[in-house]
Amino acid sequence: MPRPTRFPTLIWGFLLFTLTSAAAVELQDAETALFRLDPETHWTVFGRLEQGKRQVSQRSGTLTLDTRRITAGITARLLPGAYGWSEVGISQAEVRGRIGPTLEHMDEEGVTHQVSAWSEPDRKGDPNLAWGIGGGLLLLDAILKESPVLGPREWVQLELQASYRVARSDLPAADDDTLRWADSRITPMLIYIRDQRGDPTLASFSPTGYTLRAGISLYRSRADLGRTSFETENGVGFELGSDLRLRSGWICRLQASWLDSSNRETSLAILRRF
Repeated sequence: MPRPTRFPTLIWGFLLFTLTSAAAVELQDAETALFRLDPETHWTVFGRLEQGKRQVSQRSGTLTLDTRRITAGITARLLPGAYGWSEVGISQAEVRGRIGPTLEHMDEEGVTHQVSAWSEPDRKGDPNLAWGIGGGLLLLDAILKESPVLGPREWVQLELQASYRVARSDLPAADDDTLRWADSRITPMLIYIRDQRGDPTLASFSPTGYTLRAGISLYRSRADLGRTSFETENGVGFELGSDLRLRSGWICRLQASWLDSSNRETSLAILRRF
């Protein structure tokens, strides 16, 4: 039987599709181009602090992790309507529970209880390498409000995003276990943007605009602890985010992901556009 397509392969395929699709759109007339609202910014640097919880399973048990991640990266506008990003930093994880398969046990009164065959104590790992890559393709946009002098004031966009992120943490143990985990995601994202630049009614210290985002993610998570692999395949989650754009090109970004009841994460990022 043919091997199923690995999820990271879909990420690379998406990035290739991003480049080829955007190259075709670039040839359109400027006034009718699909990406007329694509920002002219070519480079953005960012720093991100992230904290999350994830749970991955296998037949012999379940692994629950508390994760922390600090990264810095860069986003580049590749072509009109297409961008890519990469990040690198450090990560740390704490194994909150590694629980074996559930067994049924009958007590002396004849009552059946479900118990775990084995479990391990909590272990906090040491910081280690984290990195990630991703990109996005702007599919369409629609202007909600426009000024004849200042241009578009409010609009919505539909964007297709993809990411592949990897991290590791060394757990203190007699056999020096190394914990590695990775996430792959594809997310259609609906984005609302309000631009307040040039509005004479706003004070000079007011933000230049804000962004609200919501999307549905198809994701896959994997963790390797020593020689044991745990995995969550074909999960569906919900993502929310917001940006507050400040003057001089600074952006404050808050992001939250609810992948399911046992997989969630929040992050705070500071970005600088050039």
